[in-house]
Amino acid sequence: MITIAHTIEKIIEANPSYGEALALDIVNFSSLARRIRPEIEEMLLEPVTEGAVVMALRRHADLLLKKFPVREQLHHVRNISVRSEITEVAFVTSPHMSKIHQQLLKVAEQYDNPFFSFGQGTGETTFDISDVLVPHLLKLAAGEKKIALFKNLAVISARLPLDTVTVPGVYFPFVRTFAWNKINVYQIISYFTEINFVIDEKDIERAFAIVKGLAKRAEKPAGTLRAVGAWKNV
Repeated sequence: MITIAHTIEKIIEANPSYGEALALDIVNFSSLARRIRPEIEEMLLEPVTEGAVVMALRRHADLLLKKFPVREQLHHVRNISVRSEITEVAFVTSPHMSKIHQQLLKVAEQYDNPFFSFGQGTGETTFDISDVLVPHLLKLAAGEKKIALFKNLAVISARLPLDTVTVPGVYFPFVRTFAWNKINVYQIISYFTEINFVIDEKDIERAFAIVKGLAKRAEKPAGTLRAVGAWKNV
């Protein structure tokens, strides 16, 4: 039998922001109950009172926090760098893409450390490259179907500690903060512990400040959450 407690677990699982509010001790149980009550009634196929939802939230708060930990996993970020004058070109994947990739790599050897990233999916292939390589790519791929070409881009790169490879959601603080500041991310390029965000050049300063800010926060010891019993409904 599905209970109110079961529905609350499902709702928080689908809406991590609710769990984060609980973890930060900034949630108003009555407000949250009013917000999720219609969804609970839809799942239970029967009406429930706001008071019953509030009681269930309070009773299961500790369980929810243990099951859905939401404190940011901030880790030491190092080797932060910025590359400008980047272009992203996307093509429909074809049998020729691997050969074009190899030919363009040969061309790249003629230049001083150009940025070069190649990603091939089942239906699309993307090149994120320094501007100097774009004419060569377009010539090599003249017979291919181009999907999109974005100019005036930049790449912010950073290295994360080795242990973050197995940490769920390690990229979340970066992506969330970019989105909150209306910074579009064209591509996230990951190489084991290295992460690269492809963004508009006009957003370089703000994006760099965000990454540096997250790195600075990671240097501070994590705070200790108060016991659930000490939380107040404000």
